[in-house]
Amino acid sequence: GMLGWYLARGVAIADAEVYFFDDKEENVRGFAGTGYNAREISCASRDGGGSRGGCGATTDEVGAGPFSGMEVCGEAPPPGGLCSFVGSCTEAVLATPAVGPDSSASCGGRIQWVMDNMGKSEADACQQVGEEFPPLCGPCAPEGIPPSLPPSPSGPAGALSIMSYNTKYDGYPCCGSDLVPSYGAHIRDLGPAIVGLQECQDANYLAGQTGGRYQVVPDTGGGNNILYDPSQVAFVAGSSGRMDITSDTYAQRTISWAKFSSGGSEFWFMNTHLPHNLGAAASTATHSQIARALLGKMDELGARGSPTVVTCDCNPFASNGSPEGSFQSNLESRGGFTTVHVGTGQFGGFGGLDKIYVSEEATGFNGRDTGTGSSDHPAITAQLALP
Repeated sequence: GMLGWYLARGVAIADAEVYFFDDKEENVRGFAGTGYNAREISCASRDGGGSRGGCGATTDEVGAGPFSGMEVCGEAPPPGGLCSFVGSCTEAVLATPAVGPDSSASCGGRIQWVMDNMGKSEADACQQVGEEFPPLCGPCAPEGIPPSLPPSPSGPAGALSIMSYNTKYDGYPCCGSDLVPSYGAHIRDLGPAIVGLQECQDANYLAGQTGGRYQVVPDTGGGNNILYDPSQVAFVAGSSGRMDITSDTYAQRTISWAKFSSGGSEFWFMNTHLPHNLGAAASTATHSQIARALLGKMDELGARGSPTVVTCDCNPFASNGSPEGSFQSNLESRGGFTTVHVGTGQFGGFGGLDKIYVSEEATGFNGRDTGTGSSDHPAITAQLALP
C-alpha cells in the first residue's frame, strides 16, 4: 500500500499520522483498532437510503484539524484517552499499576512511555503493554493477547540453541523508530548461543541492548549480522565474511558466515535474507541459484562435510513454479540439509518465511516460534546437537 511505498523510499509515517476519509460507514469502521484515524464524511447529505454521501464532505469535516481514532456520522467521537479505540481499555484499566522488570508505572503510564521512548504508534504501544502485562493491561491490546509460549523444550547435554530473527528495519533509529531495546531483550531472554539476523541496521547497538551478553561477529554486515554468546560458543578468528547475492528493489542481499567451536567440535553458521522476486531477482529461478552459490561458498571455505547451520528469512513465495526448485529443495537435494523449523506466526509475526536448516553432519531438533520481540517476524529457534 501507500505506507509501504513510502517506507521503501526511506519515509516512515507513524500510524497515528495517517488519516482516512470516506462517505461509507462500513469502510470507516474497518479502521477500528488499527491505530490509524478514520472519519465518515458527507454526514449532512446522504444518498442510497443513507448508505453513502450525497453532495460530498464539508470543509469542517476534513479540515477541522487532527483527530484520533474512528468517527462515524451520528455517533459521538470516542473519548480522547489512551487506547480509546479498544472498548475494554477503560480508565480503571489504564490506572492499574503495571509493575515488572521494566516498569513501575500504571498501564496508561507504561503505554505513554513506550510511545515516547520507543517510537511506537498508540495502537502498537497498547498492544505491546497488553502483552507485557496480560492480566493487568491485556484489555488494552487491540489485537487481543496471543497464547503464552510453552516452556523451552529440553535437549541432550551440550545441545546449543540457535536462532533466526528478522528485526524489522524500521525499528532502528536510522529508519523510523527505536524498537532495538525490545529486540535485544528478546534475544537476551531466550538466550541462544548464536543468532542469525535479517534487516539488522545497527548490530553494535543491538548487541549492547542484550546487556552486553552478545558480541557481533566481524565482517557479517549487510543486514545479515551474526551475534554470538561467548559464554556458550567460541568464534574462530578469521573465519567470518559475507558476499553479495542477487538483489531485489528493496536492498542489497547478502550471505554471511562464521565458524564456531563448542565442546571440542567446530561447525559453520550461515545466514541470509533471500530477495523478493523483484528487479534483478524477478526470475523464479533466483533462489535456486542462490542456494547453489551458498553451497559453492561452503566448498570454497572447506565447510562441506562439516556440521553447518543455515538461517534465513527465505521469502519462499519468490520461487513458486520454478523448474529449478526452491532455495530449500536445493539445499536438501544438493547439500544434504534438513529443514528443522519454518516459522508459523503462532505467537505473532508472519508465518512461512523464516527457516532453520541443519546439515547431515549434525542434528537439529525442537524447532519453535518464540514470539516477535516487537518485530513483524517471529524469532525462531532450534537446538543443535554436534557430533
